[in-house]
Amino acid sequence: PSPAPPPPSPPPPSPAPPPPNPPPPSPAPPPPSSPPPSPALPPPSPPPPSPTPPPRVFIDFEGSDVPYNNLGDSGGPLVNLTFVQESAFFQNGGDPAFPPQGIYFSKIGKEVVYDEEITDGVDILFDMYVVNRTRYVPNIVIRNGERGTTGDFGALNLADGQSFDFDFLFVRSSDGTPYTIGQPYSIYFFDFDHGEDGQLLESLSACGLSGYRTSVELYGVETTVSVKIEDSERGCYSFTATQKVGGENNPLFSSEIFVPIEDISSSTQADVLPYLAELQYPGGSSTNSFTFSVSAAVIPGSSGRNLLFAGFAQAGTIASVLPSPLSSPAVPPAAFVPSAPALPPTWPLQAQMPPSTPPAFPLS
Repeated sequence: PSPAPPPPSPPPPSPAPPPPNPPPPSPAPPPPSSPPPSPALPPPSPPPPSPTPPPRVFIDFEGSDVPYNNLGDSGGPLVNLTFVQESAFFQNGGDPAFPPQGIYFSKIGKEVVYDEEITDGVDILFDMYVVNRTRYVPNIVIRNGERGTTGDFGALNLADGQSFDFDFLFVRSSDGTPYTIGQPYSIYFFDFDHGEDGQLLESLSACGLSGYRTSVELYGVETTVSVKIEDSERGCYSFTATQKVGGENNPLFSSEIFVPIEDISSSTQADVLPYLAELQYPGGSSTNSFTFSVSAAVIPGSSGRNLLFAGFAQAGTIASVLPSPLSSPAVPPAAFVPSAPALPPTWPLQAQMPPSTPPAFPLS
């Protein structure tokens, strides 16, 4: 028999249907709208200006006495050896020269010192001794000491063509030892001027300052005093006259000056204020050192000039009226760290000139 035919081939498999397309993604919901920005806060108000602290150091020439006056051993006008014998300052060796070569202002100063809670103030009284450190040549020696209608100012007279170094020494009234003023204070100098053709020109130099002010900063009145920084690190400045003036710019009363500008007469504003300078001290020393110079006159040795100075003095209450500062100094002083006091903490001082005569009694 014939072989059986092969079985038929199975049909090829149908192709797999394509996978279904995924559904399109749902659109993302819109992001929530951000809240409107808060309005900007106004800048904080600046703090109110600090009130000017009340003065705590008072130097009062009107209320002082001058029991000894013999700067440079120049012949007076008051060589009071009885005071020298009775004074703790001199008996402690405050001035080893004999007779002493300075001017003693007693009852001139007071510093109000507060305790930590600033509740109770203690008054510490001090005197001041002005002594020359180099040769001193006066023109009219009797002008030394107190000057003014009521003695409101201290005064030093210097012959023309001369220059000398001098110190203000602060002395504790109770025992005659050096007194270190612990708080900031100022000393004011007046009457910076010169004579005809720039002769008799006055100049004052000082170190250890924390700053200065002229009539510009104190009262808004244009100054005639030229100020120069000599050594910013040591706080050294010079103050020099720039205008010719006669005696009309000599102050008479401190009460005409240490008041608000609206209370100052027009003549004082024009004739006195432009010729002054305030020297500011940081405290921490018992000595101020200066150099005062007067250039030659037309006829050398025939004339001289007076240096007038004052401190702020208490007037009735501790909240006395101070001049209202209008701005910082035109040439701001560099940062100044006061050095150690120039004098050792105890007497005696080392005078640069030997005694003119030997002591008549022992100085302890």
